[in-house]
Amino acid sequence: MLLGSALVLAGTAPVAAQDRAFADATRYVHDKVTSCWNVPAAVPAGRTVRIRFELDRDGALISEPTMLDQPSKAGSALLAESAKRAVIRCAPYDGLKRYGALYSRWREIVLNFRQPD
Repeated sequence: MLLGSALVLAGTAPVAAQDRAFADATRYVHDKVTSCWNVPAAVPAGRTVRIRFELDRDGALISEPTMLDQPSKAGSALLAESAKRAVIRCAPYDGLKRYGALYSRWREIVLNFRQPD
């Protein structure tokens, strides 16, 4: 199960309409990646990894997704590989095009993947 997504925020203060649009963009990415993720059964419950990736304005991956933390617990590397595959499998994220005005806010994405308990 995908724990949640946290898109890296730009340094400017958004207006309320942009906040709603950004929340919609975040939900879109979360739902899309969740649908592409095959949760590895061999990973102990409760393991979490953070995956970072960047997108171009059309929602295509700019580079390979990377794990932000080094795996310190058994199964974390397996969990990270499954998360990376999900991000790649789901690309492009063309539903983000409608949020083009917020591109600076969703260009870089960090997702948390958590093995269900």
